[in-house]
Amino acid sequence: MLRNWEAKQGFLLKEQEEELVAHILNMESRMYGLTTKDVRSIAYQLAEKNNIVHPFSKVTCLAGKDWLIGFRKRPLQISLRSPESTSAARARAFDRPVETKCFMLLTSVYEKIQFQAHRIYNVDETSLSTVPGKYFKILAQRGRKQVGRVVSTERGTSTTAVICMCASGSYVPPMIIFARKRMKEELKDVAPPGTAFYCNESGWMKLEVFSVWFDHFLAFVKPFQEDPALLILDGHLSHTKNLSVIEKARNNFVNILCLPPHTTHNLQPLDVSFMYPLNHYHDKALEKWLTNLPGRIVTVFQISKIFNESYIQASTPLNAINGFMKTGIFPYDPDVFTDIDFVVAEVTEQNEPQNDGVHEENGDGHEQIEEVIDENNGAHEENDEVNEKSIENNKQNDTLPTIIVPQSYLALVDEPSTSKSGFNILPSDVHPLPKVAQEKRSSKL
Repeated sequence: MLRNWEAKQGFLLKEQEEELVAHILNMESRMYGLTTKDVRSIAYQLAEKNNIVHPFSKVTCLAGKDWLIGFRKRPLQISLRSPESTSAARARAFDRPVETKCFMLLTSVYEKIQFQAHRIYNVDETSLSTVPGKYFKILAQRGRKQVGRVVSTERGTSTTAVICMCASGSYVPPMIIFARKRMKEELKDVAPPGTAFYCNESGWMKLEVFSVWFDHFLAFVKPFQEDPALLILDGHLSHTKNLSVIEKARNNFVNILCLPPHTTHNLQPLDVSFMYPLNHYHDKALEKWLTNLPGRIVTVFQISKIFNESYIQASTPLNAINGFMKTGIFPYDPDVFTDIDFVVAEVTEQNEPQNDGVHEENGDGHEQIEEVIDENNGAHEENDEVNEKSIENNKQNDTLPTIIVPQSYLALVDEPSTSKSGFNILPSDVHPLPKVAQEKRSSKL
């Protein structure tokens, strides 16, 4: 039984509990969520430092479990959830200035050409493994500690699938890249209609592979001067440093917009609405195949058939349309993201450094570049051989498509809140919000 005073009534006023809940949600929105033990510790410290009478032990310095149960049962906006891993690079990269600049570049493209939904495309790659990435729950004997599931191998073989979808809800036939030297006809069995195939030693996307895929894209889309296409992609080197693709894009009326690094989880339609359903259906198809054919294992020779089943289920018009809508790309909506979407980046915000014309390097040792090539202005910056050749080609043709590679930069710190509080010492004083110290930056000549 819960103690009435401790669990039902609580030792904090309603306004104080609401402030504690606001702090809990603030920490969660920054991806530094609090555990139940953290909340008990903060509640105890708030009671001690604000001289609030409480029945809790001064040995453990924690609010009681009964109080926590009652606190969670009250009509508050909190629930116990299991968090998903998110890289620090993603958490830091998506801030308001980056989002604003990306939409400014998108605006410049839309002002140049009024693209219709059937001419806006997004391309990305995903890995297809012979082993499920996630296992579905099964029923088992109560009390059994370990439950197994038969898979092909402990570590699966990866195959790359290149997916491209359109804002109108249609899809360009996919491309499958096998990790082998020679192509065999058996690898193509029961693949999605129109699928293109390629083989290399790694099975990954490379410069020459993306050039082959781009030819496949052109053959399907067939853009021309009166009806050009817009292709949105991420900043993979096979995309942004591919001179062959840039030249083909110019010659075939394809405009290319590259998204800022580490922001595709919010800005790329495929990541927002398509990849999760595809991976879910792929894992389900793998388990179904193993169940129907006991004793056999999945190899690259079965990937096309399994991928066909998952791709058909995932490639719905609704998934494609929702992806472009939720990212604000089409219909165009620069206000699709609110302040809550940028809270995570506040943890690692830095004051924007002065740049005296010296290029900075990112964590991978590559320069952050911005290349904007349009029919009037040419290239804004010259960074490498690709840009120099692009400028030369631009001077030879006055009706070139736009090739945009935006540069990510850091945000400024917001003003602190000045609202009134029910505490003399706030929850954020007891448990401060996480903040990264200012980095020291040295100019490299």
